[in-house]
Amino acid sequence: MNKFLLSIVGIFLIFGTGTLIGSFFGISMVYILPFVGWFIALILFYLILDEKHKNVFMEKLNELQNQ
Repeated sequence: MNKFLLSIVGIFLIFGTGTLIGSFFGISMVYILPFVGWFIALILFYLILDEKHKNVFMEKLNELQNQ
């Protein structure tokens, strides 16, 4: 639950900060949204992907070697 809340807060924080910085410097949202979207995608990947990497191909190779 903590990871989920941290991700939601991070998304709102990045979107709000990007909007405020863009409006302060007079930059149109068309130029800011790709960067904001990229950071939001990183946060979503953090939310979805596992923290510990598991190599499926090496597990299959080890199973075949053990047989």
